[in-house]
Amino acid sequence: MPTSRRIASTTIGDAGAIALAQSTTLRALAWLDLSHNAISDAGAIALAEAPHLDALAVVHLAGATLGPRGRDALRARFGTAPDDD
Repeated sequence: MPTSRRIASTTIGDAGAIALAQSTTLRALAWLDLSHNAISDAGAIALAEAPHLDALAVVHLAGATLGPRGRDALRARFGTAPDDD
């Protein structure tokens, strides 16, 4: 099982982030880079609430278009969100 994945700049968008969040085969994934993929609140919230990504500790979402709901969900799960100092 992979423990890290870089899927940056691939245009997977929210649909791809949601699919990853719903995957049952990525339970060991600890580090995920989805930077520059047009991910918004929907994708960020799906990742933050992902029931099968128990090991996920780091998600990179540089370039994401997140509002307060998406950033709050990421902060609640990972302790940080894009644009945090």
